[in-house]
Amino acid sequence: MHPEAGDEQEGAWPRERLEALDRRFVERLERATKVRSCLIDGEAVACDENGLAVFALLRYRERPAEIFLYAFDLLELDGQDLRHEPLETRKATLASLLRSCGPGLRLVEHLAHGGDVVYRHACRFGCEGIVSKRLGSPYVSGRTRQWLKFKNPAAAAVKREAEEDWGRGVNLTAARARQNNA
Repeated sequence: MHPEAGDEQEGAWPRERLEALDRRFVERLERATKVRSCLIDGEAVACDENGLAVFALLRYRERPAEIFLYAFDLLELDGQDLRHEPLETRKATLASLLRSCGPGLRLVEHLAHGGDVVYRHACRFGCEGIVSKRLGSPYVSGRTRQWLKFKNPAAAAVKREAEEDWGRGVNLTAARARQNNA
């Protein structure tokens, strides 16, 4: 989510705006806790009136005051590396940390239902998809057998991601428009 300086991608936030957003979350943690340092795996989100995350609200800088952080995992706390701790321990510690933070920081809670049931419901609601992490697993960056992501092909975000080819950072829609106008 942090574009490089000079990134010309349409709608990309300048680095100083992203750093200000980061500071806002850090300030909430500092006011509510006695934590000296922490590293949270999360995602900045803005929701529509139905509570559904809408990337365009972030991308086009709409309603910046309503942006919040969905916190997925806790990797470090006060200098202690938690990545080797079981998922349940990290999530419980994160829940405890966020409990007193108030609005702006939200815990993504574990759902004990089968992944197929959660995925069907997520698709029905129009969500981008689900992420499944194996209980008892340590934190590992990237996709592993312990960390799986299932995308909803009908979700607007997934369609846009495919169209814009995010893996290479190229906006195919804009490139096609330039090509057609040439």
